[in-house]
Amino acid sequence: PGAAREERVQRAGQGLDEPCPLWWQQLQRAWDGHAIDTELLDMVGLPPGPERHRLELIGSAITQLPPDQRERVRTALRDQIGDDPGVDGLSREELGELAAGGFELGCHTARHDFLPLLTLEQLDESVRSGRDEVEEVAGRPVRVFAYPSGGWDATVRDAVERAGYSAAFTAHAG
Repeated sequence: PGAAREERVQRAGQGLDEPCPLWWQQLQRAWDGHAIDTELLDMVGLPPGPERHRLELIGSAITQLPPDQRERVRTALRDQIGDDPGVDGLSREELGELAAGGFELGCHTARHDFLPLLTLEQLDESVRSGRDEVEEVAGRPVRVFAYPSGGWDATVRDAVERAGYSAAFTAHAG
């Protein structure tokens, strides 16, 4: 009687073959280890004052950075806290098992860029990044997309449509 239920899995990261800690994982480790210093806060662009020491504010500021600056922050965090032995994320094999089990794999970009901040060229590249790899693992086309950090506007929506996705999701209403 029951119809097949389709499940979706989104994956972000710089590649499926090697672990790549995401900046928010590094930020949480730095926060937990009291390793966030004035130099990092200045790099993120937060003005002096007690508010700059709130984790949510730091995370929001990093999300809004252009990709090259965010990468510098990620590198600075890694330099402060070292490599992360317990990187979260799914391997190529684990994703393949999910796809074989009926899950639909979706794309979420390879670098988790905040898409509304990108140039049109960067935007088109970002929404396509990582898709070929996921399609190879899934053995079928990737049709769904999730906007990193929920960031989208009409220009981003149009880029996702140009890239051939049939559906896109955000964590924010609208």
